[in-house]
Amino acid sequence: MPRSSRAPIVEASPFRDDRHPAMAEAIDSYFKQPDSHFVVIGVGHMFGDNNLLEALAKRGVQARRVE
Repeated sequence: MPRSSRAPIVEASPFRDDRHPAMAEAIDSYFKQPDSHFVVIGVGHMFGDNNLLEALAKRGVQARRVE
């Protein structure tokens, strides 16, 4: 197949963690309600600088990974 008929190559952009503080605020607000909540996040939010688990810890929310 000639190169021109293939789909263009798209470079993946690095994961953006600038939304983690807002996500942590929203999750924290769930836990301040009288109902019970179970929150699931994708694995990409657990690693790297400024990850969501760290943002939650800064708000006093204890989170742990469930296997």
